[in-house]
Amino acid sequence: MPVKTLPLLVLVACAAPSGSNDDTPDAPPGSTDGAADSPSSPDAAQPFSWPTCGTTAFDHFELYYGHSIAVADDGTVFHAFYDGGEEYVSRYRPGQPLERTWSHVGPGSTGVGALAVSPAGVPFALLRTSDDRTQLARLTPNVIPIGTPLQTTSGPTALAFSPDGILFEASFTGLRRVDPTTGTRTPVSEPMMLREIYFVGSRVLRGVTYDHGLVEITLDAAATSSTFTTIFPFTTLALQYSGVDQLGRTYALIHEMSTDKLVRFDPTFATRETLVQYPSVSIVFGKLAFGRGALRCDVLVTGFDVGRVATNDTPGVP
Repeated sequence: MPVKTLPLLVLVACAAPSGSNDDTPDAPPGSTDGAADSPSSPDAAQPFSWPTCGTTAFDHFELYYGHSIAVADDGTVFHAFYDGGEEYVSRYRPGQPLERTWSHVGPGSTGVGALAVSPAGVPFALLRTSDDRTQLARLTPNVIPIGTPLQTTSGPTALAFSPDGILFEASFTGLRRVDPTTGTRTPVSEPMMLREIYFVGSRVLRGVTYDHGLVEITLDAAATSSTFTTIFPFTTLALQYSGVDQLGRTYALIHEMSTDKLVRFDPTFATRETLVQYPSVSIVFGKLAFGRGALRCDVLVTGFDVGRVATNDTPGVP
């Protein structure tokens, strides 16, 4: 299936709307700032609810020369970008100045392959180094390696936290549960070539694969095994990344006829609406995320700077 590799460039596409200055992410009362999350009840799924969103607009001009992006439950945005021969992760907390070089993750040869934020607000990353290795790390903003690095080729591709704080990793061999302290990986799915993962329920994930299309993965209550279903084969469509907004609508970045597009599908994937498109001879869009917490329910798309214009497009909160 025509799934292609993306460059390290950056942008945001916006929809209509529905702390302190220390160097560590904010954490809720009772948590340890910068520490790995532990699910409150590892043997049972916690109740799931879509994250709410507010009224603060995120300045998309701050997303540049980068790719990976993640948004915490409170609206804090973490974004990986390349600048001056170095790789950084910026941090933006709503109502506070942008911390553009919040975490220096290494030289430009160190790429941030994926970002995910724990329920406590701590960002985790997959760092890809020039020796074809990928290292799981926690950012505090210091880079704290977790476990041993793995081979990048056919290796880890994405990260996601369950609502109750369990870390999962996508890979070319399937879905794996990861110990956020030791980095120990435990397979929890049958083999599949996963490119991305994101939660749409307490024990339900979605993700683009290279061999099964867009899939929905259902974990058991203890999150130790799973089953999956293909919900959209897209055998002739170059679907890059996807996501679901607060109304349960599916968005995707696709590359079609030398044009990158942000599209929104109907529930059956039979039709789609093009929200933003950018003509190009190469792929210019990166990844997408959604505003939450204090941020508006905007669609954030990394890549070149383009405008987001769509009539009556207000994801809101269900």
